[in-house]
Amino acid sequence: MSGANQSLFLYQIVGAPMLALVQGQAQAAQTTAEFIETVGFKKDPTNTDPDSLGDLRMLTFQYSSPDTDGTTQLRTISVPLLSIVPIPTLEIQEAEIDFSVKVADTYTSDITNTVSNTESTTTAQFLSNKRTQLRGGVSNRNKSTQQQQNTAQIDMKVKLGQADITTGLEFLFATFDQAITQESQTQ
Repeated sequence: MSGANQSLFLYQIVGAPMLALVQGQAQAAQTTAEFIETVGFKKDPTNTDPDSLGDLRMLTFQYSSPDTDGTTQLRTISVPLLSIVPIPTLEIQEAEIDFSVKVADTYTSDITNTVSNTESTTTAQFLSNKRTQLRGGVSNRNKSTQQQQNTAQIDMKVKLGQADITTGLEFLFATFDQAITQESQTQ
C-alpha cells in the first residue's frame, strides 16, 4: 500500500472517484444479471451448456369465474415470474465529487508528437514535445495553521434512479407477454 503523503498526478486524483463510480455501476449491472438468472429461471442440473439459463420460471394459479352461459369455469393462468417482480436496474444518474487538492510539485515529461515535427513554428510551440503535469494529494479543507492533519476528505454525492429498460429486457418482456397462458375447464 502506498504512503499517505505520496504525490499523485492530478488526473489520478480526479480519475479515482470517477473510476469508483464506473466500477459501482458495473457491479450494479452484474447484480441485475444475477437477479434475472436466479429469480427468473430454473437451472436444469443435467444441462451442461454454460450459456443456458434454463427454463423460464412460471407462476401458475387457478381461479373460478362464470362463463357467458352461466357455467362456472376453472381457469388456469401461467405468468413468467420476471413479468411480475421488479427487476433491480439502478443506475447512477448524477454524481458530484468535491475535494481539495494540494499541489506538491510539477512533473515534465518528453512525449512523441509527430504533428509538431511537421507543422509551422507557431504550431510546433503549441504542440510541444514536453508535457507538464501537476502532482499532489488530497488535502484537508481545514486551513488551520495550528494543527497539521494527515487525514483527507472527499465528499461524494451520488443520485441513484431506476435505469431505463434496455432493449434486451424490452424484448424479454414482450416474450413474457407471449408466454402467458390461460386455460379453462368447465366445473
